[in-house]
Amino acid sequence: MNDDALHVEALHLLEHVRGAGEGMVGADAARWLDTIARKHDRVDAALHYFVARGRGAEAVTLMAEVWRYWLTRGDTREGREWLASALTASGADTPSGARARALYGAGLLAFRQDDNETARRLNEESLAVARAVGDRAATVEALGGLARVALREGDYVAARARCEDGLALARAGGKRGAEVLPLHLLAAITRIEGDYDGARRLYLASVQLNKALGDARMVAMEHVNLGSVEVLAGNPEGAEPHLRDGLRAVRALGAQGILAVCLIGLACVAAARGDVARAARLLGATEADLARTETALDPDDQPLYDAAVVQARAAMGEEAFAAARAAGRELALEAAAAYALDEGP
Repeated sequence: MNDDALHVEALHLLEHVRGAGEGMVGADAARWLDTIARKHDRVDAALHYFVARGRGAEAVTLMAEVWRYWLTRGDTREGREWLASALTASGADTPSGARARALYGAGLLAFRQDDNETARRLNEESLAVARAVGDRAATVEALGGLARVALREGDYVAARARCEDGLALARAGGKRGAEVLPLHLLAAITRIEGDYDGARRLYLASVQLNKALGDARMVAMEHVNLGSVEVLAGNPEGAEPHLRDGLRAVRALGAQGILAVCLIGLACVAAARGDVARAARLLGATEADLARTETALDPDDQPLYDAAVVQARAAMGEEAFAAARAAGRELALEAAAAYALDEGP
């Protein structure tokens, strides 16, 4: 294909995926994820073309639309590399809403890999660009990104302030979809502070909001989080329905990035019931997936994992725990999910 044809093809692809960035967090998320999966090679080719030809603005616009594909599929490293290439391409530094959203995406993927300093830098730049161009939704996202960074550092006051600012801005703009991120993060902060009643109320509010928006992935995630709250509150029986329903929904949606957290919650339930061998296997499967995707647990999920490890190790002894954990590491993620739901060996 000659250069003119490559140019036409890249611009055609860019036009075809416009709306994917917003679509992947709404009722059309499954359709958009499938569309990007089927066009993955064409997306790669277009990104290569834009970056190689110094068409940074187009590269950034494309990545602003499609970066959530890599997040959802758990391909953190690949997504992060493409975002870096696009954001540093010639001509990519022009302030725009697309650049703010791409910077936020790059910051989130850096956060997922426990690279907090890079996450802070990228989200600070995202916030500055979003404010400069007057993009309210991108401003809310960047505030959420900075709240995540503060949460990992244990600065809950700063994290809450960022989220409250973002939620107020979203509500002032009248766009309910912009409320999702700050509301979700306020629930996480409240949970990690130990206010389980408050966390339940916020997660349930998030469930209702996301049902209204038609975002099945976020509804599933918040059910998993409600299950996690019940585990932490000492109510494993109340946790299990949320965790099982969340895991089934996550599998159906192909949201690989959430599966590991589902398994941790169900490992905690198994440990509470005395089935510590099952808990150890689920923990091993979770660890293998986190290593494969080079992903770190979020700060609100880490206490669940730590508690399950301590409980299972103490009940089994080090040797038996290590053996069961190693067996879990050999399970493919889908097999581990089936095992967690009593559908497999």
